[in-house]
Amino acid sequence: MPKAPLPIKEFDELTLLIRSRHSLIALEADDPERVAVLIEYVCGCFGLPLFEWSPASGLRRKGGPGAVYNTQTLLGALGHVDASNVPALYHFNLAGERLEDPRVVAKLLELRPEMAQQGEAILLSAVGALPDELSRAFAVVSLSPPTREEYYQYLREILNDVRKRHKVALHLSREEVHQLLSQLQGLTLMEVRRLLTASLVEHNALDARAIASVAEAKGKSVAQSSVLEYFPVRSGFEGLAGMARLKAWLARRAPVFRDPQRAAEFGLTPPRGVLLLGVQGCGKSHCAQAVAASWRLPMLRLDAGRLYDKFVGATEQNLRKALETAERLAPVVLWVDEIEKALASGGDGDGGVSQRVLGTFLTWLAERKGNVFVVATANDISRLPAELLRKGRFDEIFFVDLPSAEIRAEILALHLRQRGRDPGALDLHALASLCEGFSGAELGQAVTSALFTAFDAGGQLTQELLAEELLATRPLSVMMAERVQALRDWARDRTVSAD
Repeated sequence: MPKAPLPIKEFDELTLLIRSRHSLIALEADDPERVAVLIEYVCGCFGLPLFEWSPASGLRRKGGPGAVYNTQTLLGALGHVDASNVPALYHFNLAGERLEDPRVVAKLLELRPEMAQQGEAILLSAVGALPDELSRAFAVVSLSPPTREEYYQYLREILNDVRKRHKVALHLSREEVHQLLSQLQGLTLMEVRRLLTASLVEHNALDARAIASVAEAKGKSVAQSSVLEYFPVRSGFEGLAGMARLKAWLARRAPVFRDPQRAAEFGLTPPRGVLLLGVQGCGKSHCAQAVAASWRLPMLRLDAGRLYDKFVGATEQNLRKALETAERLAPVVLWVDEIEKALASGGDGDGGVSQRVLGTFLTWLAERKGNVFVVATANDISRLPAELLRKGRFDEIFFVDLPSAEIRAEILALHLRQRGRDPGALDLHALASLCEGFSGAELGQAVTSALFTAFDAGGQLTQELLAEELLATRPLSVMMAERVQALRDWARDRTVSAD
């Protein structure tokens, strides 16, 4: 098995505690391999044997033949520690266990002075919250996530380990190595080993496919969240017509995510995000997905509908948990769809919840540390709080307008190609002239409806069929002309045009 890197700062902190005769220590970490390597190094430093305990196997000496008799329970294991005359370090992995038994609490406090005198220590991991009686007795060491250098060291260890059994090649450019290291951030070393080993064995190489598999695995790890969801994306900007100015703006910022180290050396920090305001059905959501696809980043979607909770304080907690998860999995694209639904003011009727949610989100936008690129989309400017639109909240606010005649022709061509039709067989410019005020979604629906008609008639899609369908459609810009025009008028001098 590849050797996990030693967390140096925590190693120094833990050895200092043991030298100071602190016999009760809790380790806060989500990474069992990182905990294991730290404790092994500490034992080597002090020349002490290591005893490990888990609910399944009981207490056993590291490298020993079997578990100590009658130590499957915490109380039984602590009884053995009390009776033992061998100075040692004892690691209790409390995954799935809770320190609720007052006899266990009392025993830990009873062992404390004698173990300190002998230079021993009990180390608890996966402990959760300590009871009040123990919180003052235990020193806490929090393990920080692995650094990029530690991930790189572990990647090389994994590569060398797999090469002992398989012939594998390394097919990653310098930029792709940086991308892979960025994607590994937020994963435990165990997850890193599992994903990279599987990719190496399956493809006999470490290449761009490993980046994709890690990104997907990171995204899926948010499945337990009640607010965030992993949103798989398949198409990039090649499936998005128009928005030339927005595409160029995003393209200039993509290298910062692809090679963050070089960007940092150049004095650049990752871009914060964009707010896409526009008419419904004009491609804002598609653009958000295209950013993730082209930058090779996982996309997380913040579901505004599941954000609010009837219990006091739960809504704000839901949002904080979601934002913390996004930071932990960074670099990611965080898509906040229809942000006005999540942050719109509810007046006095919601007890101030919406204002607290807005405050939490704005504070996070200003202070977040992870490389989280936010793509927020909005359809209704009247419901957006003024605080959100102030300069500095987002890098830029783009307005996605109804497509021009030229872009409508491009959109028709895209939808026809997606359905296996040759756009060159139709006069798209003539068709585009028939659908002034159509959104991209409405153009796509017209193509689909025309295909249904052709299929029902047993024929092929023709210019006439598609023209009839376009002329029969009443777009949103006609049905809600006043609202659409008001939005366009507001955006004219306040936002940057996406085209």
